[in-house]
Amino acid sequence: MYGEQYTGNWWKKAKESIPSVAYILFIILYSDATTTDTLGKGSLHPIYISLGNIPTWRRNKEDAKHSRNLSQFY
Repeated sequence: MYGEQYTGNWWKKAKESIPSVAYILFIILYSDATTTDTLGKGSLHPIYISLGNIPTWRRNKEDAKHSRNLSQFY
């Protein structure tokens, strides 16, 4: 069964091993190709960044503003 990253045993052990004022930051990088013209010949491959510390249900909402575009590859 899968769940949020911050609920796993590894996360709990890692959190216990760092100072109480420190935080674990889980960074997600992903890409999703998109076409740039009506014929589908041109495409971009934007690279997005998001935080895994944000719950999945909130991160994946349609109106969510939790991911940012880092760059685009042609």
